[in-house]
Amino acid sequence: MTELLSSDSRARESGASAPAIGQAPVSSMPLASSIPEPTRKQSLWSRAKAILIHHVLHLDDTPHRIAWGVFWGFVIGATPTIGIQFVLYLFIATLVGANRVSGIIPIWISNPVTAVPIFYAEWWLGRFILTGNTGLHDRSWAAIAEAIQPRPGRGWWERFFEMDLWMTVFRSFIDMGAELWVGALVTGVLTGSLAYWLTYRAVTKYRAHRAKAS
Repeated sequence: MTELLSSDSRARESGASAPAIGQAPVSSMPLASSIPEPTRKQSLWSRAKAILIHHVLHLDDTPHRIAWGVFWGFVIGATPTIGIQFVLYLFIATLVGANRVSGIIPIWISNPVTAVPIFYAEWWLGRFILTGNTGLHDRSWAAIAEAIQPRPGRGWWERFFEMDLWMTVFRSFIDMGAELWVGALVTGVLTGSLAYWLTYRAVTKYRAHRAKAS
């Protein structure tokens, strides 16, 4: 007994601790760092895949109507109609016989965060198509650049939610006129056509795979 007590005392003095009953030695336990974790890229891909499967591939409709809805979602998402995109999409989808759910996600491609770069690029494209000129719309771009600058006592983030900022942005886009709408429609039709083809193939392949599995 004396030997056991002295042994335990030496172990405590040296900072070592005996493993609890039923517990494996520390050296034999798996290290947390050795457990693989999904990368951020894999996580984003998993989310995108889940959205595609549950919000598009599982829709109870024909492949054409589902893909047709995605097409119109891209077309409307490319236009400077922020604020009425959802209502506009539902109206057009009903009018042309497209699925009214499949195109909801693409319409949010243009939003308050992406509006300026997307619409300006579309205006540039429209101007090139109509006039062959690739110069910048200096007056409108200068107004937008001025509008997004922080004000005394208000940072950029506070400015982001102020109505006068977005009124200036939209007035500038209106000044850009036909060039913006031509560029937006061309962009929407091109991206929407590609999205239609991809969606149609994805829906048909997914249903064929499920039918074969069952």
